[in-house]
Amino acid sequence: MIETRFSHLLITCAVLCGVLCHPGRPALPDSPEARKLFRLAEQNRTNDGFLTKAEVDDIFTDFDLDMDGSVEETEFLKVWAEKHLGTPESGRTLFHHADTDGDDTLSLTPDLARVFYYFDRNQDTKVSQAEFVTVWVEMSL
Repeated sequence: MIETRFSHLLITCAVLCGVLCHPGRPALPDSPEARKLFRLAEQNRTNDGFLTKAEVDDIFTDFDLDMDGSVEETEFLKVWAEKHLGTPESGRTLFHHADTDGDDTLSLTPDLARVFYYFDRNQDTKVSQAEFVTVWVEMSL
């Protein structure tokens, strides 16, 4: 039993050392703006540390200023600027990545359904903050 615990401790130390001490490892992606938006959206309903499809739809509603069921680029960029989510260029890039059908508007179907599926990397029907930030950073490139 002591030997097993010691083995687990050694493995844990080796993994931590490899992660923390490896000088050539790339930095993990991060975005304070993504974390801010995640927290705002996540608190809308459950505050359980995950975004559901309904909470992602709430984000969409926040951007749909004229409440017509679609978000044009001007609406998106206006809310983007008001919430201080990043530069206008990164907002445009994200908008066009999220516009999955290329019709220059964002809609719940198909755009947001596809975006949610893309953010939910492990397909467990919820998006963790780590998933959200990772995909956000990828979409910002």
